Amino acid sequence: MASKANEISIMLRILPKGEEVGADLHVTTTGKEIISELISNGIIPKNDPEGNPYVYELISKNNNAKISEDKTLLDSGIQDGAIIYVTPKLVAGYLSK
Repeated sequence: MASKANEISIMLRILPKGEEVGADLHVTTTGKEIISELISNGIIPKNDPEGNPYVYELISKNNNAKISEDKTLLDSGIQDGAIIYVTPKLVAGYLSK
């Protein structure tokens, strides 16, 4: 449980591997900031093996709501103790070799 005011503790579950990363975040953190931080810390890759950039989605386990890049955790209704799935978005029309 986060100890500072306006801060929440969440669990980020990285799919498809299922690895979990705990984070204490301010309620004004956006989806884009979470994804950027995961990439910069080497937790998720920026690009696929062919060099194409991944697009990630953040989805709340509690209500299956997507957390869009421009929405804050507060705006998305994310509460302390939430589990958030981090998953690569499947892009239609992409054919891997």
